[in-house]
Amino acid sequence: MQAIKDKITDMKELHKAKAEAREVEKAERQDAKNRLAVVHQVAKARKAEAAMDYHVQKARKRQRKYGKMFPQAAQSCPLRRNSMIASLTARTLHQHHRLKTFTAVAPP
Repeated sequence: MQAIKDKITDMKELHKAKAEAREVEKAERQDAKNRLAVVHQVAKARKAEAAMDYHVQKARKRQRKYGKMFPQAAQSCPLRRNSMIASLTARTLHQHHRLKTFTAVAPP
């Protein structure tokens, strides 16, 4: 009878050890998923930042090109004022130029 009790006790301990091992493995898998998600978000942010830099360069180029044709629009453009560029975030700057339209203005 004692042998059966010992066997049951051993089985319970073995089952408990396996459950603990599964919990540890599950936690490790979750940590790996979290690290992968962080790496993915960082890569996305770098890609978006590069796209934003390209967009700002393109907007500056257009401002230089068309600023002479449309002087009033060029004066209201924040790309012309360096101090304003420093205060704007890339996202605000992007939204500003996406919504901004140059209109033809007759010279005075």
